[in-house]
Amino acid sequence: MDVLPLLVVELGVPAAGEEAWNRWYHEEHIPDVLRSVDGVVRSRRYRLVAGQDQYKYLVHHEFESVEKLRAYHGSTQVEGRWGDYERQWGLPALWQRRAFEPIYSQER
Repeated sequence: MDVLPLLVVELGVPAAGEEAWNRWYHEEHIPDVLRSVDGVVRSRRYRLVAGQDQYKYLVHHEFESVEKLRAYHGSTQVEGRWGDYERQWGLPALWQRRAFEPIYSQER
């Protein structure tokens, strides 16, 4: 399995309601990212199940290349998504977005 560059987004839960937010994230937001962001090949979401962290949710958007990840991370398109998010849910109290390139992989 190839290891791909990642855009990692960590989020708290908006005050509007976790169930509706997750439904929107899965049915609208992720399909829109996959359809409209150049270079995204897969998106995965995770929910914290053990340990303590200020972020309950983690999103991985996998990109086909570091160049496409960097282009998106620094683009106005990514900032526009936060405007869409804010209109729908308000600004998240907690969030961070970071970009990672693979440097090592080992499999069993």
